[in-house]
Amino acid sequence: MKCSRRQVLIGFFGLATGGSVALKLALGRGKGDGAKLWPKLPLDPAQTRALLAALEHVLPGALEAGVPDHIAYWLTTDKYFKNFVKDFEEGSRQLDRVAQDLHQKSFADCAGEQKDAVFKRFQSGGVRTATLDGARFFERLVTFALEGFLGDPKYGGNRNQVGWKFIGFKPCWWAPRVDTASHGGNGHTPSDHAGHH
Repeated sequence: MKCSRRQVLIGFFGLATGGSVALKLALGRGKGDGAKLWPKLPLDPAQTRALLAALEHVLPGALEAGVPDHIAYWLTTDKYFKNFVKDFEEGSRQLDRVAQDLHQKSFADCAGEQKDAVFKRFQSGGVRTATLDGARFFERLVTFALEGFLGDPKYGGNRNQVGWKFIGFKPCWWAPRVDTASHGGNGHTPSDHAGHH
């Protein structure tokens, strides 16, 4: 089942009509510039502008929350996510191409409903090149936007814990240890086995 951008936000944040306004108010709506994105990713100015505009349209306040820095961190430091760089290069280029096709202007210069129409073209599978699956790119764009807004601030996003504050999450870094010796265990805690099943 395919979900629209608004349905995704409603599902994650419980946003009703006007919810994006509430999100903007919660963020303060100062301008973020994604400054760390430019030197770390092989995007030209037009591609960068399109990508930043797309992130801001997916999730109002994404730039101020540091989402671009979150993306830059993972795409440039993690071997698995480095494979996504080509998608973001070509995807940002196709955002402008589709916008020009539909509205005769760059994606960043499009109005909100026009940007929605561009996203719909991607989401429906109508954007595909030799190196890009548009629907997959759109899914990754939304996923990274949400992760950058709600993830651990140490990875560049969720600046000043704005995402956590918005959903009412209070981080707790304390974790109990299991007294395995008294339970006949091997001295390992459950977290020692995380990700090894």
